[in-house]
Amino acid sequence: MKDIAKEANVSIMTVSNVIHKRKSKVSEKTEKKILEIINKYNYTPNMSARSLVNNSSKLIAFILYQNRKGERNLFENPFNTEVLAGVDKVLKENDYYLLVQSVSTLEEIYLIIKTWRTAGVIILGILPNEVSHLKENIDTPIVLIDTVTPNEAGVYTVGIDDRNGFQIATEHLIANGHKNIGFVSYSQILGGVDEQRYLGYVDVLKAHHIEINENLLFRYNKDKMNMDTFSDEIVKKKDFITGLVFTADFLAIEVMDSLKNKGIAIPDDISVVGFDNLSISQFTSPKLTTVHQDITTKGQEAAHILLKVLMEKETELSGINLPVHLVERESVKNIDFEK
Repeated sequence: MKDIAKEANVSIMTVSNVIHKRKSKVSEKTEKKILEIINKYNYTPNMSARSLVNNSSKLIAFILYQNRKGERNLFENPFNTEVLAGVDKVLKENDYYLLVQSVSTLEEIYLIIKTWRTAGVIILGILPNEVSHLKENIDTPIVLIDTVTPNEAGVYTVGIDDRNGFQIATEHLIANGHKNIGFVSYSQILGGVDEQRYLGYVDVLKAHHIEINENLLFRYNKDKMNMDTFSDEIVKKKDFITGLVFTADFLAIEVMDSLKNKGIAIPDDISVVGFDNLSISQFTSPKLTTVHQDITTKGQEAAHILLKVLMEKETELSGINLPVHLVERESVKNIDFEK
């Protein structure tokens, strides 16, 4: 940088402003001159060295956490990649760099942060009972996505009202004449968003004086069964089910495809409501009725909060809950209308 500044006849700070795209502090003519010299020498800033000298880093870790080894590759799920897209957009705009990693233990998270000297971390998938342990072992700012957490100083959260979202999903089926409604989720996780969504399902059934039927609760664990075997469990009970609510669109789409191959028509035989409103949900056949949450915005808000904490050193507890709403498409049949 000294050599570039000398050749351009400017200060080192001016070169730094150009490298970090602080254009308001440099004239267009000077910027062009410095960029030409940078290109001539093929100069690239050594970010690792800089972080050691300044005891700071421009690297943010985005962690996909799943504490169940052997289950689905987390990058297969479009929900995770849509969240990541939001995080990436904001960090790029603010000249931060992104480290992406999937892990299955808290210890892996600690090792990543220590090894890479990250300025902060955004984590998707931490359970409430793990937050205190996480906080005790990480001294960089933490933003959690989709973690229903108790008040924990220095921990920032972005989520939705999952319970209310599932009340909306279940009410939609009841409004269309359904009373025998099954609940479908991934393998049971106490304290996570799936539990909140289950509570929303229970709230609505109780409000309509519908008995909770344990036989209509379906939990998919890829580690223990394949989708074909899992959907067979639903087929066995199809005469007792008119509708299904799913905790995730991705799971709903997989099950719909499997049921179709087994001769079960959606929504003529079974109605389906998903959750997330993934981009692909509008391209299924039939198109999936689902509860919308702005997934990309979740990632953007998480990144905005983290950058604000890094820049302003905020320590107050901060949480954001984004709104949800129903998107009606083609996967729910009004069985009252038939009658």
